[in-house]
Amino acid sequence: MAVGYEEAEALAYEQLGLEPRQLSRLTPAELVAMAVGRQRRDEREMWRLAWLVARVTAATGMLKQAPRVSDLMQELVGEDRMAQILSEEMRRHRREG
Repeated sequence: MAVGYEEAEALAYEQLGLEPRQLSRLTPAELVAMAVGRQRRDEREMWRLAWLVARVTAATGMLKQAPRVSDLMQELVGEDRMAQILSEEMRRHRREG
């Protein structure tokens, strides 16, 4: 997916917290790698929060059935991204045996 310079700047400054001099020293591949890493960190944090919400909800006993972590996560990242995450996890588990 090709992005223009304005999109790259927005990604670098808003999502990655880079300064202009830092962005000018990065190649497009390095910027993409940093963005992918940030997305993975953010998703790991969302998984932790979804797990915590599910556990706390289950502990209160206020609901007949506690929400599933995967359902909470899907609400956070969307259906398409959730399908992609699950597919990546399945491939990883197959490789690791």
